[in-house]
Amino acid sequence: MDNLKEIIRKHRTLIVLSAILAVAVFLRLYNLGEWLFFQADQARDLNLVARAIDRGPEYLPLLGPKAGGTFLRLGPVFYYFEYLAALIFGLGSPAVTAYPDLFFSILSVPLLFLFLKEFFSKKYSLLLTAGYAVCFFEIQYARFAWNPNSLPFFNLLFFYAAFKIFQTDDQKAKTWWAVLIGVAYAIVSQLHFVSLLSLPIALVVIFLIRKIFFKNKREKWWKYAGIIVLICIVLYIPAILSDIQTDGNNALNFLKSLAEKGDGSSNLVSLLSKDIFVFSKYLLVILSGIVDASKSTINIFSGTLVLFAIAGIVAFKKETDKERRFFISLVFIWFVAYFITYVPLGSKLQPRHFLVILPLAFVFVGALAYALEKIAKSRYMAHMALAILLMPIIANAYSMQVWFAEIADSQKKISTYRKSSLLKSVGGESWWHLERTAEFMRDDCDKNKMVIILPKESYRSLYDYAMEYVGEKRPYSIQWGSFDRKNDACFYVIGFAKNDISDRFGGVLQKIRYVHFGDVAVTRFDIANDPDIKNIKNPFKKSGGKEIEVGYYSDMAAADPGYISEDESSSNDSAEDVAGTDGDVDSSGDANSFLDSVGREERLFWKDLFDGKTE
Repeated sequence: MDNLKEIIRKHRTLIVLSAILAVAVFLRLYNLGEWLFFQADQARDLNLVARAIDRGPEYLPLLGPKAGGTFLRLGPVFYYFEYLAALIFGLGSPAVTAYPDLFFSILSVPLLFLFLKEFFSKKYSLLLTAGYAVCFFEIQYARFAWNPNSLPFFNLLFFYAAFKIFQTDDQKAKTWWAVLIGVAYAIVSQLHFVSLLSLPIALVVIFLIRKIFFKNKREKWWKYAGIIVLICIVLYIPAILSDIQTDGNNALNFLKSLAEKGDGSSNLVSLLSKDIFVFSKYLLVILSGIVDASKSTINIFSGTLVLFAIAGIVAFKKETDKERRFFISLVFIWFVAYFITYVPLGSKLQPRHFLVILPLAFVFVGALAYALEKIAKSRYMAHMALAILLMPIIANAYSMQVWFAEIADSQKKISTYRKSSLLKSVGGESWWHLERTAEFMRDDCDKNKMVIILPKESYRSLYDYAMEYVGEKRPYSIQWGSFDRKNDACFYVIGFAKNDISDRFGGVLQKIRYVHFGDVAVTRFDIANDPDIKNIKNPFKKSGGKEIEVGYYSDMAAADPGYISEDESSSNDSAEDVAGTDGDVDSSGDANSFLDSVGREERLFWKDLFDGKTE
């Protein structure tokens, strides 16, 4: 017994950290398959990866997903992570493509502890790591596949390596830290473009600050800068090859996007005010899980940014150890690099933009508690510091419980959800809803074909994948807007159960069957027995009380004497467009610069380097 107590005492930090990691793993894995957030982006990416698995790695692209609102594409590393997961685990479930994000999220927990331990005590580091382990914001992004989701890990790795490279005199160790900096930067900048410019500037400032702190210490960091650049070039080879083949199209689109991105305001005070407000809003979400805070609450919380800044200054001034002061400076540089980068974006900032600084929120909380204890060493201050450290744990644990309960409810009844709004989900829908509705239509239809009408056009790729997943082999047409009459087809409309659409059926459509799977409902209907009806136009869109618009063969024949009456089958064209959004930039007008004429090039795959063709 005494030996056991001695072992526990000797390894208690590792035991507690293991318990924290176990909780982190549980929260990220619990019911992952059925609660998976799965929408158009995920279906598109899954189809791309599935094709590479079926046909070979040469069907992997040289570039990754598009940056929102532009023709610019990220690097391909996100797809390569997904491909590797599919290669190892197979594609038996769409959740497989989320495994890389899940893996890096779990790995970020012990990495954060190591980072925190460079400045804080073990007690502080464990409590702050526990807060991060149950962080609602981080967990929500860890539980589905999307290119920004692994940013917390790789940003943390970048700054941890940037700190550790100066903590050793061993040249071999320094080289490996430089390699990690290069790897982290190359991956981060391929997951989200915001870091492409921010991190190199931050790294240069870190090196300069290091030079100021240690004037008498000769550190040949330029040598290691060369290693970092070399690693980045190697990991950017696919993107470089793509630009060689397309005359630099993606690089030109990057320059073009820099000019186009922005809030539209030129008032610096207004932009700074928006920046502070949005940073306050999402730091509040990170530390508490509160996603629906009022504007006044966020404004009050913005004062916490001032407290964090004061805490950092106090910690810096109270510290005498240069390495610990350097750590504080590095944290400050990390935050400021993104704060300045985000100023032009203003109100365009989204939750995902704050994944890059997510770990910093817990460093700030630790700094605040640390500063309190340094200002006045008393039992009262120690208790207050402990309360500050516990608040993120308690608040986020409660938010996680609420969110899990909401998802569970969304599969049982018409639910009232709140937490899912962080991901701008229309409802509580998840992969479970997609699979159940697809299975119902597969088993219910007793005809040769199906016509499926969706609540949103973006759901095309979702149901195309879901129908294939449940083994539906009959021809089916996924429609948005008008659809043609087919006497040999089952007609289904999918919508949200809270929005009853039966009042829009009128006399033209006849309801046959209605079922709902929690928040999502499926209605089978048929068209009235009138052989002259050709098609139905926009039947389930809100139309201001107007009746359903019907197209008749007789009307078409009268309008066009050459019209041939034919039951046109609408082909299923919802397969993923691997080349991105269709359409070219209209450059026919006045071009103010060369960049105005830069448009979209078809995305290249590895196979295209050898056969000279694009898809």
